[in-house]
Amino acid sequence: MGYGLSFGWFTNYSPAVGLRPFSEASPGFLFATVLLYLSFPVFLWGLFKWAGTREYAVPVEHHHLTKYDNGFMGMSWFILSEIGLFAVLIAGYVYLRVIGAAEPPALRPQLWLASLNTLILVSSSGVIHKAEQDMHHGRVTWGRLGLFITLLLGALFMIFQVYEFALFGVESDWKQNLWQACFFIIVGLHGLHILIGGVGVALPYYQAVTGKIDKHNHGSLTAASMYWHLVDVVWLLIVAIFYAW
Repeated sequence: MGYGLSFGWFTNYSPAVGLRPFSEASPGFLFATVLLYLSFPVFLWGLFKWAGTREYAVPVEHHHLTKYDNGFMGMSWFILSEIGLFAVLIAGYVYLRVIGAAEPPALRPQLWLASLNTLILVSSSGVIHKAEQDMHHGRVTWGRLGLFITLLLGALFMIFQVYEFALFGVESDWKQNLWQACFFIIVGLHGLHILIGGVGVALPYYQAVTGKIDKHNHGSLTAASMYWHLVDVVWLLIVAIFYAW
């Protein structure tokens, strides 16, 4: 995946020439791109194989330096880095908007669609929180159902997001307007985080289905829930600065 991202890409695009067909790409670029596409199913296969493997063949006593488990601590540190990433991007956009360099175009993304997506995403945050509580109290069946509904709501959010991108992309040219460039970068990055969060939620769902998660062993559920709440909060900020402002 690293080699493919470095020397290939999902499209044959260059700033000087623009978007070109893959038939015009160099053999090295094509090879790296093929590796990039092949790396994703291999990565997901390895990830779910790891998620479905029990940590220990026999019961052991867990030792902690704090009262929190490793999933909570690891995700907490990771969330700090994510806050820094979005803070830099959002602060840069707000500065450009305030000085008048990033004026929104006349045709902007629809507020009603953003409001619908907000309702979907906030609802999914409540659903995964309920699923986590169900798992902690041994209600595994309800917990599995909650995780499955969270995945469905995340998929619905992405469908509307892709529709909005396709519609707004036809009506505008991000290379000619700084506001549109900021919109596609920040909102698109959030969409990528939704996909990552969806995979993160799918892992504990898979663990619950295969019996790895029970009342005492929560697998990757805590970390997945924390990350999902993060992307929900970031989306509320995005709605405020791009759709309402």
